Amino acid sequence: MSDKNWKTRLLQVSASLVLILAVLSPKPWMHAQAQLNSPQAPTDTSLVFLPLLFKNFQPAWVIGKVTEQGSGTALAGVSVCSQNGECATTDAQGNYLIYLSAGWKQLTAQKNGYTPATTSLQVPAMETRRADFALLPSSSFTSAGFQGTVKDAQTQAALSGATVCTHLNQCTTTGQDGTYTLNVSQLGQFELRAEKTGYQPLTKLATAVNGAMVTVDFALSKQWQGAWIEGTVIDASRSAEQEKALAEVRLCTQFNECATSDLAGYYKINLLANADWREVNAQKDGFYTMAKGIQPQAGQTVTLNFALSPYLSNVAARIVLTWDATPKFFVDSKWIENDLDAYLYIEHSIIGNRVIYFDAGGEYISSLLIYDVREGSGPETIDILRFETSSETRYRYGVHHANYLFSGKQIPTLSELGAQVCLYVREETVARCYLAPPGDQQFWSVFELAQQGDQFVFSLRNCLTGDIPEITDDENGAPVVGVSFPSCP
Repeated sequence: MSDKNWKTRLLQVSASLVLILAVLSPKPWMHAQAQLNSPQAPTDTSLVFLPLLFKNFQPAWVIGKVTEQGSGTALAGVSVCSQNGECATTDAQGNYLIYLSAGWKQLTAQKNGYTPATTSLQVPAMETRRADFALLPSSSFTSAGFQGTVKDAQTQAALSGATVCTHLNQCTTTGQDGTYTLNVSQLGQFELRAEKTGYQPLTKLATAVNGAMVTVDFALSKQWQGAWIEGTVIDASRSAEQEKALAEVRLCTQFNECATSDLAGYYKINLLANADWREVNAQKDGFYTMAKGIQPQAGQTVTLNFALSPYLSNVAARIVLTWDATPKFFVDSKWIENDLDAYLYIEHSIIGNRVIYFDAGGEYISSLLIYDVREGSGPETIDILRFETSSETRYRYGVHHANYLFSGKQIPTLSELGAQVCLYVREETVARCYLAPPGDQQFWSVFELAQQGDQFVFSLRNCLTGDIPEITDDENGAPVVGVSFPSCP
């Protein structure tokens, strides 16, 4: 057989194998499509796999919804694109689905009349991730940007002439005092990278907020000394009295630095290659995948704990709150617990209002708090056993950082603690996870679930307020009756 015929035959066999694998493994894109009421995906799966067969293409999917900030109205015709030009347009319900190559993605949502928004996420091969956007009308946009200082990590000396850039290539240079100011025309999550000749570059994630200059400081190291990430992985569905450790969980960064948890749920990712921000993905069969971020520290081990939820079967929804692993903070000669509190405020047209939180034991309106950790990491898990569809019901969820106020505001804010809330719904295969926005208010209003017939509609709030829930006692003296719940400004 000639070389030419041999190569032609090899190409034919390779193409056939890829098509067979694509047909036999449709679940990820089918699951992604099932999350949206958008037009059907191509039935010819070769359109997805074959054109990029010889470019090491690994398919992945991102789904999400785009709404108007403030009103929550679904936005149609929004263009959502990655940095590689992989795009999709939202349908009449504001939903979108992007077929793209796996890897670290920076997505931007744009529509005429609205301020663009951006976010970053890791999308593993053959998996689906979710990225929702809330676009601010252009008429409401005032300004946004970042400011801070770039210093030498060892000497703390200000570094002049250092460049600070966003992932959209918007750049500035530090002055003689090491400070910088960088205005941006978009909102949402940015990657900020500080660089200076002779120093190790450093990347951080930060969120641009309308009308605010968000402070992001950098400490650059001259020599990389290595770094490590360690922590534990537990089952978020188990109570404090049950065995919670999860073994055989695979944990990997976006740079493919990986480890596997042992029988005690412990893992350690060794010798990170650089000081860039890390997003760690925790995966285990039968559990929702979770991603959390952390900033490595040169020559040190940083802790990042995970609480994974198994796929739901006996409950309608699960809400899991996690945060920084530090057990306590030492302030003014006393120790203060690193404690966040989750609140599920339930408005029921017949039974009345109830609150599920740390001081309310038992089950109320088919919801209960099953796990409450008060010294770092979490989780605080609330299960909704079933939705009360027999009469009008509204669920409002928020997080209270009470000790931030008690400590005289000398411990980290909700955002600095990396507070993260994940909502799991039985009918969905992708979790909705949100990070607390920057700010020093003590209460984070995260989302609402409102009943419409026999369906519940999700509305993202994601704002901070200085108010806290007002709670009174029921007829038995139990503090579970909700008087009011903080709303977004």
